[in-house]
Amino acid sequence: MKLIQSIFGFLPLFLFSQASYVSASDYATNVIVATDFSSSYYFEDRFEVINNNLGKLGNAVTSRATGLRYPTLFQVIPIDELSQAKRPICEWTIQERKLISREDPCDGERRCSDDPKDAKQYIEDICSKAVVGRGEGGATDIEGALSLAGQLAASQSAAENYLFIFSDMEEYRSDDVLSTPPDLSGFKVMVVCSAELGAAGFCMSQNKIWSEQLKSFGAASVEFVVESSRWNRVAMEMFE
Repeated sequence: MKLIQSIFGFLPLFLFSQASYVSASDYATNVIVATDFSSSYYFEDRFEVINNNLGKLGNAVTSRATGLRYPTLFQVIPIDELSQAKRPICEWTIQERKLISREDPCDGERRCSDDPKDAKQYIEDICSKAVVGRGEGGATDIEGALSLAGQLAASQSAAENYLFIFSDMEEYRSDDVLSTPPDLSGFKVMVVCSAELGAAGFCMSQNKIWSEQLKSFGAASVEFVVESSRWNRVAMEMFE
């Protein structure tokens, strides 16, 4: 009960402010989620699906059977009109649990716990609300989001990096938008495709094109799954 009270105590503040960057630490794992805010992906009729996608990933990240090594830093970043310039929408650190210790494992960090259940509750109850409450973006700068993911990973110095892309993979951005070439070296990437039919066809039909592109940016592996599947099982296998 105290956890719920403490989490919901900062909910109003959180929903109206973006997360600040976390300083580099001894993270074992980065899990970065790039989620699409374009009008073709992000609209009210899809909010339940978007919440479900975050919930599925939360289950995979915090399951007792997960192969993720802690400490794990979980972050959600936007795909919008100027993705590289944006900050994480929400973030949580799952610290490694110590068998016997009276010290604070999070060293005073607010969005942090050594209990994966806290992370799961945060993702489902707070992070998902921040995502659906953020508002539609002006364009779809996927490359900028990939650049930001690579920069975050480089700054946070984790041994393992995972990138989940929640999108219809229809990039539409101004020619005036510049971004640093993405560096996804070593990343394991999963694209969770929208099941909606878009202007460029179904997202899953773009598997080959985007897989080649992501690997050209250095990704170690790329998986394409459709959001209506039980893809969280595939994610857990990727974590092993």
